[in-house]
Parts: sequence; C-alpha cells; structure tokens
Amino acid sequence: MTFVVTLNKSQNSIIIIGAAGRQGKEYFHLLSKLYKISGLVDTNYKALKEAYNQSSIPLFHTVEEAIEQCSFATAVICIPHSYHFSVTLPLINANKTVIKEKPLALTQVEVNRYKEQEKNHIFTIVQRPFHEAFFFVQKNLYRLGKIYDFGEVIFHYLGVASSLIWDITF
Repeated sequence: MTFVVTLNKSQNSIIIIGAAGRQGKEYFHLLSKLYKISGLVDTNYKALKEAYNQSSIPLFHTVEEAIEQCSFATAVICIPHSYHFSVTLPLINANKTVIKEKPLALTQVEVNRYKEQEKNHIFTIVQRPFHEAFFFVQKNLYRLGKIYDFGEVIFHYLGVASSLIWDITF
C-alpha cells in the first residue's frame, strides 16, 4: 500500500533539513523540480555552502534560524534518526508540516511529546518499499496481535537488515 502526500498551494514552500548530506542532496534534486525550496539547513554549514554555492536559496545553520528568518510551510527532514526529535518539535511548535523518514520516534517519550502538541502535522515516509523485509511484513501484518513474537520473527528473518523495520514491529 502506498500513500501519497499532496501539498496544496499554501504548503508548497519547503525547507530541507540535512541538505548537505547525501539524502538531502537527493531530496533537493527531486523536490526542486516540483516545489519552491525556500531554505536549506545543515549543521555542517561549510559543506552546505560548498554543495549549494551556485544557488540563491537561503542557507541556515539551524532549524531555529530557518523558522525565524524564512517563510516556509513544510520541512523535509533527512538527518540521522537520533536528531529527528530535536528538529521536529520546534517545527511543529511553529505550525509547520513535517515530512520525515521513519521511524516516527526513537522512544515512547518522544511519541507522547508529539501527541501533546496542539497542531501536529507529521508525515513519516519509508524509502525502501520493495525491500524483501516489507514484503515479509505485508504478508504477516495479520500477526500484529502478537507483536513481540512478530518482531522476533522479523529480527531472525532479516538479520543485519532488521533496522529497516524495527519501528513497525515495536
């Protein structure tokens, strides 16, 4: 099953967080054809300037700078998972739509904090829908009532690739 998030005209201004990294550059290449990129954010500001030195798009060192100085409706997050929460929370507090890679959160505390927000527009995407792990999950979703057994089966089945779907199982 595939879900498509369609941004309306009021949401078509985007910032990319983690824009200097490989995934950020890939998102920039794809999204700049469809949407107005209003800003690019990366804590590695030197790499950000080097990667986009031919661009007139504003560059920011932090998400907070982008929120204060840039007009945008949607943020695409492509940074390591351990930093997602610290970036996502200020964005949803600023009433921005957030599109981020899985997992939604690393802990239950983070999930609860997201749920506490009055306006919460977070979309989580998965990049590898054709990986054998997802075919396995699709065939076995009916087993979710036994979630820990299901998770154990997946981890044994996938071995090294288990991190691809850990957030689906727990």
